[in-house]
Amino acid sequence: MSAAWPERSEAMIARKIATKEILLWALRKRRPWRVQGVSMEPEYRAGDLVLIDPNAPVVAGSVVVARHPFKNLDVIKYVKTVDNDDHVVLESPQGDDSSHFGRVPLHTVRGTVTYNWKAHRPT
Repeated sequence: MSAAWPERSEAMIARKIATKEILLWALRKRRPWRVQGVSMEPEYRAGDLVLIDPNAPVVAGSVVVARHPFKNLDVIKYVKTVDNDDHVVLESPQGDDSSHFGRVPLHTVRGTVTYNWKAHRPT
């Protein structure tokens, strides 16, 4: 009986977080963004819908959506560092990141990811 309690507790917390994020999206405090590509797998997969907070601070370790510096598209990446000159070093498990395109200006960050609706559930 006690082994089921943590699972129930985790599910309850997950539902509360989802409810909060949906409410913030309805209040236009969050923006939806659809993941494309494989650069952030396995955590973020093509088709996942994430919510981003355009006003959240950009800090090392967070996940952000930013404008690619050379291509006409937005990318989802981990923040490795935020430099004193308002540039960000982005990284991903695979695919293009700052090791390929260099640091990006902080103003190109569209927002920090606050929630991920996974399109692909583990089987």
